[in-house]
Amino acid sequence: MVIRIVHCTDIHLDKYFNYGDPVKGERRRRDVEANFVKIVDYAIKQKADIFLLTGDIFDRVKPSNFVRSFLANQVKRLSDAGMAPQIGSLSLTNLAFEVPINTPTEPWVKVSPTEAFIS
Repeated sequence: MVIRIVHCTDIHLDKYFNYGDPVKGERRRRDVEANFVKIVDYAIKQKADIFLLTGDIFDRVKPSNFVRSFLANQVKRLSDAGMAPQIGSLSLTNLAFEVPINTPTEPWVKVSPTEAFIS
């Protein structure tokens, strides 16, 4: 039996890029998000069994609502594709975050760094 795992780490969503030019910084932030979408697309296309996301997912203690929603939507895409998304630490600091999980009894699961994995 083969188990296909896609693993990525230290995405640092919502990072502030200080290039001295706000347009360049915003473009780089969007590049990070677009590349994460490509990783999710790849996992779905390859029919991965597990999507493992570890390290610093967010770059801030309080990520923007936009990036929280962005991550939730990507996790939902993985779950809808039949994968078991596993999320490790969300940031270096204490942070709680809710992500959708495709289960009939518990559609939203609260995650904190003390809860290492969700499924």
